Amino acid sequence: MTFNSLPAYQEAGDIASAGDLAIEMGYDPGRHWEAGDLPVDVFTLGDFQSSFGAQEMNLDLVSQLSGLDLEGLRIADVPFLQDKSLAEVVKAVPALENFTLKEVPAIAEVIDFDLSATLGEMIEADHFIGDLNFSELLGDYSVLEIPNLDLTEFSEFQNWKETALSEVPGLGDIGFGKLSQIPDIFSGITATHDMTYGPKEHTKTRTKRSITGSNSDGFSVQCVQERGCAHIELSGAGNMHGAQWIAGGSKEGQQIVNGGEGVLGVVNGGKEPTGRLPFGDTVKIVLDKTDESKGTAEFALYFRYCYRGFPDLGCTPYFLGPVPMPVLNSKEKGMVVTGFLDALGGITSGLEMPKAWEKLKPANSQEINDIMGKYRPRGSGGSGSLCGKGPGGVDFNALAEAIHSIESNVSGDPYTVPGGLYVDGGPYGYPNERGYALGRYQYMSYREDVVAIISATPGGGAFLEKTFRGQQPTPAEIAKYFPPKEQDKLFVEDQSRTIQSLLDKGYSGDRILEILGQMHFGGGDVLRNGTLDSTSVSDGYGTLSLWDYGQATKKSYHKNVGTSKCGQATGDLQSPTVGYKPHSPFNPNGSGGRRVHKGVDVGGNFGDPIFAADGGTVTVDDHGDVSWGLHVIIDHGEFKTLYGHMSNVFVRTGDSVAKGDKIGAIGSSGHSSGPHLHFEVIGPGEVRIDPDSVIDWDY
Repeated sequence: MTFNSLPAYQEAGDIASAGDLAIEMGYDPGRHWEAGDLPVDVFTLGDFQSSFGAQEMNLDLVSQLSGLDLEGLRIADVPFLQDKSLAEVVKAVPALENFTLKEVPAIAEVIDFDLSATLGEMIEADHFIGDLNFSELLGDYSVLEIPNLDLTEFSEFQNWKETALSEVPGLGDIGFGKLSQIPDIFSGITATHDMTYGPKEHTKTRTKRSITGSNSDGFSVQCVQERGCAHIELSGAGNMHGAQWIAGGSKEGQQIVNGGEGVLGVVNGGKEPTGRLPFGDTVKIVLDKTDESKGTAEFALYFRYCYRGFPDLGCTPYFLGPVPMPVLNSKEKGMVVTGFLDALGGITSGLEMPKAWEKLKPANSQEINDIMGKYRPRGSGGSGSLCGKGPGGVDFNALAEAIHSIESNVSGDPYTVPGGLYVDGGPYGYPNERGYALGRYQYMSYREDVVAIISATPGGGAFLEKTFRGQQPTPAEIAKYFPPKEQDKLFVEDQSRTIQSLLDKGYSGDRILEILGQMHFGGGDVLRNGTLDSTSVSDGYGTLSLWDYGQATKKSYHKNVGTSKCGQATGDLQSPTVGYKPHSPFNPNGSGGRRVHKGVDVGGNFGDPIFAADGGTVTVDDHGDVSWGLHVIIDHGEFKTLYGHMSNVFVRTGDSVAKGDKIGAIGSSGHSSGPHLHFEVIGPGEVRIDPDSVIDWDY
């Protein structure tokens, strides 16, 4: 049962006015309805402030309980906002008045004002602007384009008690069972803010019940006495009673803990503020400030940066912050969101991070960018492309041609060449296990990475078993189960790892090329067993020694440097995604009363691949732009293409890319209402071209 499922009234009726009590109640529950009226239009939020706490709900909670699509919800589709002025909304939404116009592009696009001014300063300077109707002004924009609007409790808006249930999108679709559970919806994952303590606390005694810390140190890190520990003491059920949430940071009374993992774990000295992870591992919640005299606590968000592509560089500590989050602030006897006391900082609580928080993530620090520049392969990104350069400036295309000229220099398609049969200790444990060399680079079918690639293809398991039993694969089978793009992708990843390890050992220049050739033939044991440069260790045909392999690789590499067709535009653009079409139209001049949109928005899931629409040169790979977030611009000669809101960028400025190369992944960075790709085609004179006119989206 939901409010929307209730039938219409069969006859007219009334609820008597509360008279003078209405002043004390804050609204008058008196009303009249006619036969045919719907209960969802008659009942108001004020009627349910005691039963399910309607005043404490917000659009984000409603969407989680009802399935309402917040990304597609326009401001004009929210009835309770239609009579509100801009000033009313700015005052109601937590911290909105402190955002600058530059940080809220939706408002900046419809109001001509100083972009560096805050919304509060703008309204104070021009009351006419504040009196503008919020919904009429911004009706075509998503509610997620106004920071914190979806997180604002209904009680923050004027006259909320008189708001009909039907005026709140999605509220009428929530089952009564869920509504009755709302007072307890955070049971076990919230606590009561009991007492507040300043930075001088615990300078002589240890804390005993800390529930804050990090993934590295655990979430019961006690106070370092000499620093003092500002904190709040909590009350609640079980172990929550008497628990202590300690302030995090480097100031007086704040605590720092170890954090991060992998190569990126060294950023910020491997340190982060103590805190908890109730909304998952994307953002850390940190107690930023306590005021003992007022009994209040202020919380902030800290973000981290992870790189899970090739190579896997791990994650930085949570140090990108603080980003104040007033909606989490508390006062004594108020509620604090803690998440389950699960030894993981509340990460298993199942609370979804509000989508609006993602775009508050600060830009990457220079330290992060420096590490990414050192370790991330140029132009690869696991795309299956040989364009660009790897560690040490090695040209992938020239290296691939050098290895191919030795391993599979035959007539026909080298990617489908079946090589020799070799007996080795493979992963499947068959008697007399063996395998075949496959394709352009003659990778063995029993290699774990080759097995993983082929096994992911339907029928691949049977194909592998065939090679393990000594049955030679056909060219057609190799093309099907180990296609060229996967061979090139593996080659780029394999060689990048090897090159970086050689650089770390002090090798450089042509010496790296020689060793690469020898290791491709002889494996990692070439460096470990003392056979490097051996003239006595040869291939199975007795024609080439290890030393010969190294010299041939070096010679062929230099012959092929500069011969790649990478970066060459075809003039025929393909879709930058697979399986998705634009859902937000091209509108470069803001015609029809709709917002200015110089490209199209293409849907997708977080992490889905983004491909170069054509060959060209990367001219921008920005990791900190306020509006587009992580984005790439590719110059194709007569025109350029822009790819915005990415979650990961696999190319860098100066890289050459081929049409169809994977250049990044879909995300929601910058000013974005959710995961999608903003895509632009830019012609001469920076004139935007409608992507629909030059791309077949059914690609």
